[in-house]
Amino acid sequence: MFPLTAESYIITPSPISTRQNDINRARQQEDYQDLGADYFEKRNQDAFVRQTVRKLENLGFMQA
Repeated sequence: MFPLTAESYIITPSPISTRQNDINRARQQEDYQDLGADYFEKRNQDAFVRQTVRKLENLGFMQA
């Protein structure tokens, strides 16, 4: 067996992690765009309506 030295523990970056670093660097250069307070409501309007109706029914405000 070969002797373990400090050099044997050096971690070199993989191509995947290097690529991810490039992507993160590119993202940081973009200006931030606020999505808005109702972004998720607009994104899937049908699901939002169903969830809201279900919540109101569970609270007793609407008849099922």
